[in-house]
Amino acid sequence: MFFYYLCPFALKEFKHRWYLAARDIYDERVKIYDLDRMSDLETLENHFSEDADFDMDKIEKHCFGIIVPRDEEPQNAVLSFNPLQGKYIKSLPLHETQKILIDNNKELRICLNIYLTHDFKMEILSMGENVKIIEPKSFADEIKATYRAALKRY
Repeated sequence: MFFYYLCPFALKEFKHRWYLAARDIYDERVKIYDLDRMSDLETLENHFSEDADFDMDKIEKHCFGIIVPRDEEPQNAVLSFNPLQGKYIKSLPLHETQKILIDNNKELRICLNIYLTHDFKMEILSMGENVKIIEPKSFADEIKATYRAALKRY
């Protein structure tokens, strides 16, 4: 069993699960913790202090999901969708930074300014042949490698 001493700041919901944003007392970093995996919680009031500089909106601004990269910068991800998937993407945007670049009867092309995390990768993979990554090339190559590895299993 592991013990953590945390200063909680916010609750976050993602894909019907709840998470706690909290500062770890030992390394002073804000991290995200899955509430489903917590047990035997204790409140230690003497360890909690409000942090006036904490801004959950700023932390989440470029995040997709719960992963908050530590030493990365957000990137522009340009995605192309077939017309049917494009209708879903317009009605339920992937992210608040979503901007439409092209919208016609052949494709919907959007740009997101986000961290290219595992959560985002899983979202893209879930769309299969309905999406194509235009930029960045490194992310497109990562998705291709994942598909190739999956095909080898069959």
